[in-house]
Amino acid sequence: MAERRLGWTTWMGDAVARERGGRGRSAKQRTLGLLFRLSPLGLAGGTWFVLNFIFDRTALGLSGPQQIGVAVFVPTLVLGWAWAGTLWLRTRDESSEFLDAVIDGQRPIGLVRDECAETLRLELEQRILHSQEPGWGHNLHRAGQPGDKPTSALASAYGLKACRLLGDPVSLERQEEVAKWILSNQGPQSLWAARTQNGASAEVSAIIVSGLVTSVGVMAATDAITAIESSLTDLRDDVGNSRVFPVSAVVSSLLRVDSTSAAIPRLLAELTGGARRLDNGDVAWGKTLTQGDQDVSAAHTARAVTALYRAKHANLLTIPQSNLLDSALQYLGDIDPKSLTLDEERIEREDQNGNPSVLVVRHFTPALVLRALAESGHSKSKYEALVRAVMARYDRGAFWWNQ
Repeated sequence: MAERRLGWTTWMGDAVARERGGRGRSAKQRTLGLLFRLSPLGLAGGTWFVLNFIFDRTALGLSGPQQIGVAVFVPTLVLGWAWAGTLWLRTRDESSEFLDAVIDGQRPIGLVRDECAETLRLELEQRILHSQEPGWGHNLHRAGQPGDKPTSALASAYGLKACRLLGDPVSLERQEEVAKWILSNQGPQSLWAARTQNGASAEVSAIIVSGLVTSVGVMAATDAITAIESSLTDLRDDVGNSRVFPVSAVVSSLLRVDSTSAAIPRLLAELTGGARRLDNGDVAWGKTLTQGDQDVSAAHTARAVTALYRAKHANLLTIPQSNLLDSALQYLGDIDPKSLTLDEERIEREDQNGNPSVLVVRHFTPALVLRALAESGHSKSKYEALVRAVMARYDRGAFWWNQ
């Protein structure tokens, strides 16, 4: 049974929105489209001239209708020949554009966005219909069925972010209802825990509050910053390693909420301090920020790059940190998209009572790499292959984890 993931819709939508900057077509595409629409007139005009000449050729001098035909012959003939050419040019142009076609150049990205938007809307209504809390679970297309996972604050925050990226397919009133339910599920110190955790965590809380602030705004930015910054002492695992996912998630969330947070420079220093210089000079990250601890990972490098690029966009990186970012982008740009796989990470900690608490993170690596490269505008030649890798896991308005 395919397990379709809500959070991945957000990552894909983020990359699409930032690369495309909207749904508008390029000037080249608009010109080709206009030429394609006019070209049948060319064939019609040219055909009219030829038939008129055949049936009225009694004298060397041209008759009135033939004179009209000559007057329009050259432009109409050019347009007529252009018809066949634009059939090829238009198809070639659209199939080669990064976001105009996916899966063998046939499925418009606008249709994919619309299908994802409809999935979000229907999933929420189905959960409410089956007397569940107003929000989303991590699985899609399973509401009210055996094996469906319960509504969660983290999945619901992802849902709110996705709604904003996809043009608010869910009414703002319903989104506000979801946001208020998320707020009602805060734990101690106004923080949240993931479904697999026994205690609240900084990264989960940061993701949730950024969703609340940047969607319907039921949580004030100052309250969100206070909630995030109060939990920054818990970004390590049970053996004391600082982890890339928690740190990068908190940085990205703080940048969304308020880029003036005093915690951002310290977290950026921690994140860049854990980068690993490879033999070829590129920079990458592994799961932890402990030097020499583990092999580098495309998924974690992409998460770190996304956080760093957003910090650079806010003019918060130092020159050495910006240089590290450039080297990391080069590393991502050199990766073969066909080699990217899914990755699952377990971050183990102890809660306040000493009980084990586990955060399970599933990395949709092709989407993470695509987002990192698209936001920065780096390695554009890789975009189409990355989109194909992402869309290989697309089905009925959602992206799936297993088979």
